[in-house]
Amino acid sequence: MKISLFSHGDAPLVAFAESLLNAATKNAADALGLNTGEIIEGKNADMIVIDLESEPNEELAVHLILHHYNISKVFINGKLEKGEI
Repeated sequence: MKISLFSHGDAPLVAFAESLLNAATKNAADALGLNTGEIIEGKNADMIVIDLESEPNEELAVHLILHHYNISKVFINGKLEKGEI
């Protein structure tokens, strides 16, 4: 995703970063027929909790692609699998 973000410098940065994350999560899950990829009722609750350095803002998608963040928890089907990694 990082390379794609850099390769498309003419695209609106925030919107393009959001579409890349959506492609890697919801759209990928849909393409594979998985009941996951987004956090809504009825979907499998597979997710990670990350430690952000500041409050999320409209540029969160860009930061998630460009930076490394510590994963503090992993949930699979809504159950905590790993805490305080």
